[in-house]
Amino acid sequence: DFPAGLAPEDTAYLVHTSGTTGTPKAVQVPHRALQNVFVHHREHLVEPHQRARVEGLPRMLHLSGLGFDAAWDPLLWLVGGTTLEIPSEEQRVNAESVADLLADGAIDVVETTPSYLRQLIAVGLIDSLRERRGRLTVALGGEAVPAALWRKVADSPELTGWNLYGPSEFTVDSVLGRMTGTEPHIGRPIGNVTARVLDPYLSVVPPGVEGELYLSGLSEAHGYRGRPGETSVRFVPDPWRSGGGMYRTGDIVRRRADGTLDFLRRDDDQVKIQS
Repeated sequence: DFPAGLAPEDTAYLVHTSGTTGTPKAVQVPHRALQNVFVHHREHLVEPHQRARVEGLPRMLHLSGLGFDAAWDPLLWLVGGTTLEIPSEEQRVNAESVADLLADGAIDVVETTPSYLRQLIAVGLIDSLRERRGRLTVALGGEAVPAALWRKVADSPELTGWNLYGPSEFTVDSVLGRMTGTEPHIGRPIGNVTARVLDPYLSVVPPGVEGELYLSGLSEAHGYRGRPGETSVRFVPDPWRSGGGMYRTGDIVRRRADGTLDFLRRDDDQVKIQS
């Protein structure tokens, strides 16, 4: 049976992440947080594509597996008014097939990892787009964007790039930026999210000085279901907002002069294996 009514603080979904511990824990995300990401993406990503489309709805290629929270992004595009194209499994794991799908002019947007975009470029994605006078928006997440790839995207008239940053504990996308210029960055927080760069004593550090990234605002998860100890370590009181909380990302960043954030490294021994 469906519940009689849903409140903003009711749980929308659980996603399991192991992070630094190696032990899976369920991040509990409320409707309020997912709605905040949706409202931002609809205004800043989906609606500009709708206005640019001469006829019909924008089309997005869905490459993410449905077993982790990055799959929410294409679904939010769908709810916002986008046609979602889902390739076959044979196509999805073949970079040349995906590059052909993207270059034929029917797809406006794709979200993937920097590693996979490098494969697509290596098999001729940009050249194919140029030959067919196509344009494509690429939204990248899940990994840091290497400087060479950043510059390749920024210098390609055929591509519009977005860098999406956000932990599961802050609803997938909490900081994002356009891929322009020569130096990679993760951008600025989305609406109703505050990003602070703090020292070990929770004091704000000046621009140009590295510190740990703390996030606060509507996109914050409830914590780890059934894990109060681990929740209290990562979800801490917000000294700037009475009764509010902050999430310690464990990421070391630096605020640039223009207000965007540079991702520098993790503050622990967490290792990501790209396969």
